Amino acid sequence: MFRILESFLLLVFGIGILCEQYTQYRNNVSKKNLFLFITAIILMICVVIVVL
Repeated sequence: MFRILESFLLLVFGIGILCEQYTQYRNNVSKKNLFLFITAIILMICVVIVVL
């Protein structure tokens, strides 16, 4: 039960980071923001792998 809750919280946290980075990327396109956006995507992929 605890593992399911932990995985769900990690997934929600990862989606929040991804949305925030995407918003910053759209508002100000720069190499730094692109790097942060790609990092957020990689984080989400890692979270999905952990959940599965």
